[in-house]
Amino acid sequence: MKFSIFGITGNTGAATADALLAAGHHVTALVRDPAKAAAWAARGVTLIQGDIARVADVTAALEGADGAYVLVPPQWGVPDTFAANQPTIDALLAGLAQVPVARVVMLSSVGVHLPTGTGPIRGLRPLEAGLKGRPGVTFLRAAYFQENLGSGLQPARQDGVLPCFFGANTALDMVATADIGTEAARQLQIPAADAAPIVNLAGPRTQTFADVAAILTELLGRPVAPLELPVAALQQTLEGMGAGHLASLYAEMSTAVAEGRLDYEPGVPVTRGTTPVRATLAKMLG
Repeated sequence: MKFSIFGITGNTGAATADALLAAGHHVTALVRDPAKAAAWAARGVTLIQGDIARVADVTAALEGADGAYVLVPPQWGVPDTFAANQPTIDALLAGLAQVPVARVVMLSSVGVHLPTGTGPIRGLRPLEAGLKGRPGVTFLRAAYFQENLGSGLQPARQDGVLPCFFGANTALDMVATADIGTEAARQLQIPAADAAPIVNLAGPRTQTFADVAAILTELLGRPVAPLELPVAALQQTLEGMGAGHLASLYAEMSTAVAEGRLDYEPGVPVTRGTTPVRATLAKMLG
């Protein structure tokens, strides 16, 4: 079978491509710069040079595909994240309307069913709305990425602290991008008639930043303690890094986590991956 991957140079797109290649399928990927994806070409992936925000490029990447993995790439440093996302959303919807792809898996997020107060997650709602009701579409609503913990590794190493912008004992589902790719690939291979419209995906178990700090204590061989910081500090830090609109959006999302509002849509079961947080942290630490 042939599958089209959007975002193959990102974590989840790469993981999905890995799983599909391992299963013996052909993969096509839309990339802006083929040179940056040369390793994929060496593995037999067909690279289509283009822009995910252009309809013609999206349709070229979808041509002949049995299924597609689609997402909305993050927009760093723009004044309006949602406006910047819209050309991509429009191009994906137009391309999928023109090319009859039997199976579509969209990377979405926990909390996307909530209309307000979820930060960048709100930006996924227009693509879900545009695809809703189309046969063979699955919304893969992933939990907090375990790889996001990577931003706390340097202070853990240097200062023995793990910054967090909500309660250190706040329960949180964390899923590895490897598990997202495995589940996305599995879903793509399911016949359209049997496709689940929504798959909530989490890690093996719910954990807290206090748990993560304890794991880092073991891995680093030095005490690491969670350091609770105000959400305003997160926004200020991201603004200083040039995040643009994303700074306030991530602050909004962190507030939702702290208040316990960021949860799965009621009535939809949760599928759990197999990669523990410890394995992801060990890999990132090298």
